[in-house]
Amino acid sequence: MPARSGHLAALRPWFTFPARWVTVPGVAALGVYCWHLWPEWIRNPDLSHGIFTPLAFFLLLAESRSGGGASRYPTGSGTGRLALLAG
Repeated sequence: MPARSGHLAALRPWFTFPARWVTVPGVAALGVYCWHLWPEWIRNPDLSHGIFTPLAFFLLLAESRSGGGASRYPTGSGTGRLALLAG
């Protein structure tokens, strides 16, 4: 059981009061968005990829909590230049 309290303690610094002002309304807006569009996602094959929107939202939320993508690439790496050339 101590591992669970340690996990919650690790979330506490990130989920400060100002972060709740953004996260809670964002999750609520995503819920309303999904509730409204779910029938269209199921019926229309052109919109069926929208089913993955909630998954993408939570993956991006988790990525922002972990420090973002910038921390994973060393400064001066060619990744940015490669992306510019590919785009």
